[in-house]
Amino acid sequence: MKKKKYIVIMITAFFTVFAFSAPALAGSPQQHRWEGVAIGIGAVLLGKALFDASQRPYAAPAPQPAVVQYHHAPRPAPSGHWEIRKQWVAPVYKKVWNPGHYNRHGRWVTGQWLQVEVESGYWVEKQVWVPRF
Repeated sequence: MKKKKYIVIMITAFFTVFAFSAPALAGSPQQHRWEGVAIGIGAVLLGKALFDASQRPYAAPAPQPAVVQYHHAPRPAPSGHWEIRKQWVAPVYKKVWNPGHYNRHGRWVTGQWLQVEVESGYWVEKQVWVPRF
């Protein structure tokens, strides 16, 4: 079936070229014959390559899985020691509004924000790693 298709295409191409091409009026008909033959053969080969490429479905190559290798060097033993150290924890305050009022001497005091201590500060003993250099 394919051979018949190619033969029909080739015959059609030759008849089309010969039917629609006008003879050259200048110079001898034998002068550029081999150049015309070379151009014709090149056109046929290019047409066949394009025709074959259009008939074949494109199949992309399957992706290859990437090979990943990890080389982990063992960690060196840390040099140093643990120590127990005291650390201060700051007190916790809450911001409250003190509304305007009269003081003990009868003078007016405007309202203001006050810091009220909710928890007092304290010391905590924590275990800390001390590196050796």
